Amino acid sequence: MDIGKLGVKGRVYEVAHPKTGDAIGIRVMLLSLEDDKVKRLRRQIMDRASKLQLKGKFITAVEQEANHIDLLFAAVEGWDWYGDVDFNGAKPAFNRGTFGQICEALPWFKEQLDEQISETANFISA
Repeated sequence: MDIGKLGVKGRVYEVAHPKTGDAIGIRVMLLSLEDDKVKRLRRQIMDRASKLQLKGKFITAVEQEANHIDLLFAAVEGWDWYGDVDFNGAKPAFNRGTFGQICEALPWFKEQLDEQISETANFISA
C-alpha cells in the first residue's frame, strides 16, 4: 500500500440530535484541521498569542473563544439546512455572524463539529 496516496480531503457531516443521535436536517461540509486554509489560520492565531506573550500580555478568555469559533468557521465550507429544521424561525445563511450565534446558542452543535474536525481519520481518503 502506498501511504502517500492516503490524502486528507473534505467531507460532509450530518449533524445529530444531541440526545437521540438522529439526523436533524443539517449537513455541514467540513475541512480537516490539516487543510491548508485551516492550518494557516491556526498558525496566525498561535503567532498572535506568541507576540502578546513576548510583551507580557495574554489572550483573554473572550478572545480565546472567538479564536475557537473563527477556527471552526474556517473548517466549515458551508451547510445545508433541509426539511423542517430552522434556527429562530428561519433557515440561516452561512456566514461568520450566524455561525457564531448558532455555536453560542447551541454548545452541542459546536461540540459535534469540534469532534469531527479533530479526528484526522475522518478525512482520510482510501
